Amino acid sequence: MNSVLLQIGDGIFTVVTLIVTFILSVVLQQIFNTQSLIPMLFVLGIFLIALKTQGYFWGVSASLVSVLAVNYAFTFPYYAIDLISPTCVFSAVVMLIVSIATGTLTTQIKIQEKIKAEIEKERMRANLLRAVSHDLRTPLTTIYGSTSTVLDNFDTLSQEQQRKLLREVRDDSMWLIRMVENLLSITRIDSGKVQLNTQPAVLEELVDNMLVKFHKHCP
Repeated sequence: MNSVLLQIGDGIFTVVTLIVTFILSVVLQQIFNTQSLIPMLFVLGIFLIALKTQGYFWGVSASLVSVLAVNYAFTFPYYAIDLISPTCVFSAVVMLIVSIATGTLTTQIKIQEKIKAEIEKERMRANLLRAVSHDLRTPLTTIYGSTSTVLDNFDTLSQEQQRKLLREVRDDSMWLIRMVENLLSITRIDSGKVQLNTQPAVLEELVDNMLVKFHKHCP
């Protein structure tokens, strides 16, 4: 669907650019009474079309249409097509070269930008995985240590010590649950299926809550 809309947009841009180029050519012809500027103006229009559209189709098509327009309206004999004249052939070759060269350059730049975006995305994904792995390891280590202590020293630990260790297991388990829920929320936000509902918050209370939560793991 997006590719179809993009092609439609490129087609509209091509048609509008050619119409504007033709109108400007007529105006310049009336003002300066010369046809020498007309081919350059159409070459500029082809350059813009090849630069702004995807691929080669619209640039090459604009080149062919421009050759016909220049040949028909701005080359003697006027309002007649003479495709075998040297001027027409030379204009066609020049405009095709401009459109193909510009399209090739633009395509290469877009490919490089896409590769750079993919590399940046992979770098961000790797950083996120490292951060998540570290944050998961800390509570999991505490859970493992507390449960191992209870199992290995069940008969020697007092009930209060056991409760303390179990509370740590419960708190770290809730930490993991909230972390997983946050990760799921991030994936839903990236997919565009979540609408954020922002509300004002007291910054001091937020900071205090974060300090309390992180103090245990990062004293």
